[in-house]
Amino acid sequence: MAAMPYTAAPDADEALRRVLAAAPIDPREPGVIYSNADGLFEVLAVVQPPKGGRQYLIRNLHTREVHATGAIWTSSDRVEKKAVA
Repeated sequence: MAAMPYTAAPDADEALRRVLAAAPIDPREPGVIYSNADGLFEVLAVVQPPKGGRQYLIRNLHTREVHATGAIWTSSDRVEKKAVA
């Protein structure tokens, strides 16, 4: 017996997008300090382009250089300090 191909309900993609937008997996928000193999960074701003995804304006706390990144959050990233409300 052949496996049936997966077919999502018509609104499933939109529902998933809403869930992910409401509770993002990525903890980066303005004020968060995080580290990874590349260094220690402070998030200055988060931008969500209309086509999706996220861009982060970050400052390297060792070199003080500011740049944008679209890198995804991985298991090697660590929050060092949460944003102060």
